Amino acid sequence: MFILWTKVFDMADEHIERVAIYNSYLPQFMETRLASSGISILFGILGIVLASISLKTSHRILSAFNLLCIIVGGSVLILNIWSLL
Repeated sequence: MFILWTKVFDMADEHIERVAIYNSYLPQFMETRLASSGISILFGILGIVLASISLKTSHRILSAFNLLCIIVGGSVLILNIWSLL
């Protein structure tokens, strides 16, 4: 989504035009900030839960990868919740 915004940023001069072009690429239900943040939070929680379940049953290398997924997912989750404040 950030790459899409970067592409749209170069296409128009005014911020209102940029937002309109950006929203034209998204489905109707994702045009609000709350919807896209909610979906991102939902998938962040799902990723953390799945990685923590897999952490218990995996080998040493996969455990390190699952731990990394939990840390990155938690960081993204905190940033998304912070952006809603």
